[in-house]
Order: sequence, then structure tokens, then C-alpha cells
Amino acid sequence: MTRIGLACLILLLTAAPVLARDFRFTPSISVSEEYTDNVENERGGHTDFTTTVSPSFSSSYESGRLTGSLDYTANIRHYANGNMGDDTGHSLDGDVLFEALEDVFFIDVNDAWHQVYTNSRRGTSGTDVREGDSSSQLSQQNIFTFSPYLITPLGPRTSATTRYTFTNTSYQDTDEGQSSNSHMGAVTLDHQLTSTWSANAGGDYTLKNPGKDDELNRWHYSVGSRYEYSENSYVYGNVGQAFSDYADTGSSSTVTWDAGIVHEIETMTVSFTTGVTFEEDPDTGEDLETRNYLLSVTKAYERTTVTGSVGYYEYENAADEDQGDNADSNSGDESQRWTPSLNISHQLSPRLGLDFQASADLMSGADGGRNYYATTTLSYQFSERFSGNVYYGLKNSFSEDDQNDNYTANRIGIGLSATF
Repeated sequence: MTRIGLACLILLLTAAPVLARDFRFTPSISVSEEYTDNVENERGGHTDFTTTVSPSFSSSYESGRLTGSLDYTANIRHYANGNMGDDTGHSLDGDVLFEALEDVFFIDVNDAWHQVYTNSRRGTSGTDVREGDSSSQLSQQNIFTFSPYLITPLGPRTSATTRYTFTNTSYQDTDEGQSSNSHMGAVTLDHQLTSTWSANAGGDYTLKNPGKDDELNRWHYSVGSRYEYSENSYVYGNVGQAFSDYADTGSSSTVTWDAGIVHEIETMTVSFTTGVTFEEDPDTGEDLETRNYLLSVTKAYERTTVTGSVGYYEYENAADEDQGDNADSNSGDESQRWTPSLNISHQLSPRLGLDFQASADLMSGADGGRNYYATTTLSYQFSERFSGNVYYGLKNSFSEDDQNDNYTANRIGIGLSATF
């Protein structure tokens, strides 16, 4: 377990006997057995039976100026035929917020420990990992963050937030990812124009891997606004400029933005978001500039919920942008990705539910290849604390560049879950 994860757990468990009413701890366990005809997710893959045991718990603590939460799940996998080595995947989210001075000075410490894709162009968080992908495509990533910040009132409607953030990113297997440390200082001004309209402006400076060959200095500033035009419906936008100086490759300048709209119409919610982010690729350690666009529509019926979405992403090696003759024209770092998806959840009865998920991961450029996924799950709630499910999953992979990436994998399984 990670440093902050263990610290959170000790804090929560120590506080529990003293202030039990402020402490919540819910353990659970899931067991599943799965058959697949392509356990390696590759051309000519082998059949195997996978037994997965997943102990987990969810906990929280809240009292006075201290709040904390810790959620953890372990996925312990055993492959009966030995075509894959047994492995364990961890998922942990821990957070502690301490209000050192009431309404003024706060200390926020959190830790995220998840399996992520070694290729960040397929997603940068644990929630991006798709059911059916092989664990050989993943790396166990830990992100530890320590962030004290100060909120200074400048008037009845205006405040300034001054924040320092230290971030350590590490990997369980150093061969699968490159660790990094970063320090960021930021100042943000917020002004409430009306009860539904606000404006903000700010700037920040980031120093990553100081003293190393891949040291990064980045200055960023932005201005923006948010307007809530009806209940649960709002629009926001921020635009800025980032100036990056890479010790090993030179400097670059990037226009940044973060904007979106969320509109709720009775039982339907429509949202569109777009932005520019800088992500670290675990496989190479490169800084990737990501431009993303995501449209999502959710419609709720009496017993059915339907969600459709489509995302478009553009990736580029941030160190190569705007470098002219210094850029590596043969790096092949530019790529694009489409991610359409459809989720349908239907309640057949108060205890019986049916879920269908279909999605695609369509890559082009440096990471060309197409993956298609479909999963159907039938679940039954035996009691308040005990449930079961059966499922079928399909994955189809296709690549024009590498015939070894052309394969199909089928999965069928059964699972039981209990909450204590």
C-alpha cells in the first residue's frame, strides 16, 4: 500500500473507536470465474480460465476541521492454464483535508493508486481502462499529492487562492514507467459578478524533475467565466497561454482552453466539454499535449437509462511543438483518437437488471489501430448485501500496420459479490 494510503487508513482506524459516529467503514468482496478464448489478447492467443478475487473497502471520516476518505480494491487474478502469470491489480483513492485556520488555510493530501495504460494516448486514469484488455497493457501507477493553500478574501464577492502543490508520480515496476516529481505554485482570483455569474483569472508556474536532463519549466496563465442560466444547466470557459521550456529539447508555446456546457431538459442531460491538457506518458516519460472534445447525452426513462457519447482526442509531443528546426520531424508523435460509446441499463424487475455496453477505440497516426468492445451483463440482487451476475464480453482488434494486432477475444463469466 502507498504512503498516504497507509497514513489515511491509520488515521481512520485510529479515530474510529473514539468518534465512531463520524467514521464509516464498509468492507466487501467479489469472486468471479471467467472463460476466455484469447487470454493474451493477441493473434493466435490461448484459452484460459481466470479466477478473480476482489476484496475491497470504502471508508470515510468527518469531524470538525478534518475530513478523510479511503477506498481500496484489489483484483487478485489466477490463470488456471498458466498462459498468463498470476497478477494483482490495485485501486486506491485516499484523501485528507485539514482546515488549519477556519475558512482561510487548508492542507489537502491525496493519493491515487491505479492500473493505467502504459500508452497514455489510450487514457491517463484508472477509469479509462476497459474491461477485456489484457493486464500486460497496464502499469501500476501511483500519484501522491501534497497541496497547502490559502484563501484570502479581497471583498464581499472577491477572493484570492494561493496554492503550492507537490506531485510525485511513480510506478510499481520501474521498467514500465518513469517516475517524476513536480512543484507548482498558483494564484487564482475569483469574483462573483451575480448569484449565477462568476469570473476568474490566474497564473501558475510548474517545475518538473529539477536538476535532471528532462527538467521542465512551465508558465501558464488564464482567464475565464462561468454562468448558470437555469437549475443544473450552466456554461463555462477558460482560455490562456502556456510557455514550456524543456532542458533537453527546447521551448514551446501553447494556447490552452477549458470550456463546456451542461444542459438539463427534464429527464435528459446533454453536455459538451473541450480542453487542452498536458499528460505524462508512462511508457516513454514524454510530455503529451492533449486536445480533447467530448459530447455526451443521457436520457432516463421509467426503468431504462440510455447514455451515448463520442470523444475526439488529438495528441502531440508537447516538446516538439513550435520548435521549428529543433523538432523531430520523424518522431511520429502526432496521433488522433475517436471513442464512441453506448450504454443501456434496464431494470427488468426490482431485483433483476440488464446492462449493455458497446464502445470503440479508434486510433490513427503514430498509434494506428482499432479496438471494438461489447459487454452484456445480467445481474440479480439476492438481498441488500448479496448479489450475483453473469456476463459475456467481446473484443475485436484490427490494425493495418501490424497483423499480430488483428484478433478477437470472447469472455463469459459469472460473479458473486457480498457487502458486510
